[in-house]
Formats: sequence, C-alpha cells, structure tokens
Amino acid sequence: MSKILILGHSVLDKIYYKKKLTEKPGGIFHSVNVLANLTNNDDIFLLTHISQNSYKYFATIYDKINLNYSERINEIPTVTLNLFDDKERDEKYSISTKKILLSKKIDFSQFDIILINMISGFELSHKDLSKIKEKSNCEIYFDIHTLSRGFDENGNRVFTKIPEIEKWLTNIDILQMNENEMFTLWNEKSEEKNIKNLLDFGIEKVIITKGKRGVTLYHKGVEKYFPPIKVNSNSFVGCGDSFGAAFCYNYSKNKNIFSAVDFANLVAGIITSYNKQKDFENLNYDIAKRKK
Repeated sequence: MSKILILGHSVLDKIYYKKKLTEKPGGIFHSVNVLANLTNNDDIFLLTHISQNSYKYFATIYDKINLNYSERINEIPTVTLNLFDDKERDEKYSISTKKILLSKKIDFSQFDIILINMISGFELSHKDLSKIKEKSNCEIYFDIHTLSRGFDENGNRVFTKIPEIEKWLTNIDILQMNENEMFTLWNEKSEEKNIKNLLDFGIEKVIITKGKRGVTLYHKGVEKYFPPIKVNSNSFVGCGDSFGAAFCYNYSKNKNIFSAVDFANLVAGIITSYNKQKDFENLNYDIAKRKK
C-alpha cells in the first residue's frame, strides 16, 4: 500500500431529500471512508479538524487511519444539503470554517500521492498549496469542490468565479471538478475552451465528473469518456469524494491514469447503491464481482 495524505474539512451533513432528513458524517469523511474500506493498511494519513463533541459520527472510520496530523477544535461545521433530482444541490454552512494548520512536523516528502479535497473551500490558501507542493515529492490531486462557491447574503453557497485561479493551478498535477465547478475557473461556459485554457496553463490531467452521465478524462489533450456503470442508485452524496479517493488509491499503485479513472468510476458507481455505512464493508467484494 502506498502512503496517501488526505486533506479536507470534516463536517456534519444534514441532508434533506424528498422531505426526509438524514444526519451523517460528511466532508472529507467520504474520501476516507472509501480508502479505509479498500485497504486495511494504516498508511492513510488525514489532515483535518476533529471535534470531540461530534467524533462519535466519524470514529468507526477515523479510528482506522493515522490522525497524528489532524487538529482538535471545539466544533466542526454543520452543512445543510438540499438535494434535487434535476439540478445542483443547495448548501448552507452553520458556522464559519478556519484554515487547516500545516504543522511543521508533517513530512510531506513521504507520501506517494496527496489528495486535497476543498470540502469547504477554506482549507488552504494558494500560498499553503504552494508550500505543500514545494515540500512534497509526489503528484497533488486537487478536487476543486467548494472552492468554486462563495456565500450569498443568506449564508448559502453559490457558484462564483475562483479568485486568483492561476495561482492555485500552478501547484496542481491532477485536477478534478464537475461541470458547474469547471465554469467557475474563468466564467467560461464551454468545456472545450476550459480544457484548452488548462492545457495552455500546463494542467495535463483533468477529470470532469458528470454524475449519472459518467466521467470525462483529458490527458495531455487526449479525451476519453468513461460511461457510468449500471447500478440501482440510492444516493449520490459523497460520490465525487469517493471517486477522488478511489482514483488516488489505484493511481498511487500503478501510475496508469486511464485504469485509475476506470477504477474510480466503478467505485463511485457502486457506492451510490449503498444504503448504510455497513455496506461499505462489502466494497472490495462488490468491486471484484463487477470485474468478473
């Protein structure tokens, strides 16, 4: 097993879907959950915020990995998610978040890949990302996620052009985003033009997740489409987070971006069929069954 560092905020999710409320651990938990169930090795390092008041929601998974770099704080954010079948979800944060501390004790050079998932959008500054890149010897996988959203007057997260996007891109090796997030790079509504801009900027590995329509990979200008797997889906919450984690797991072992996207697409599809946390214990079995 390769050494993987995961960075992102932990949050509590209050999910409203079809008039039903569900409370679950969220944020970077989804990424860690997939990795912890893909391997029994403890070479998964998490850089996040942890609160004693809410740790019970995360304990079954977080207890399996290395938390030495994570910071203990009084309270983590609660995120209210309104899910819809025909449009992008609504998000609202209960409390403001603070940056994740980059402790001097962290040896970034030891990792085979670093997964940064901008759960809240406030995990890091572009200067922090530059420091991580400078101190690491591996590729940085960056999920734009909520870096693409600002706040409106009611505290709702709304898509907004990312300030100083070029300074972020300078230190990113593999970029993940969905279509709406892609439009916040330069307020450019054409996928083709956004990809050209990224290539011109030196980003040669771009992954665009498209929900029920699969995934598109752009690798050094070559476009490859991966259709969604056939599965009875129950929930798409955490699907993109799971995709990134599964990609990093596979890619850190074989460095083949095409097989890593194929694997991540499979895992992301499988987890949409899960109803409860215990289902994730079957992940490796379900992957093997699909590959037969």
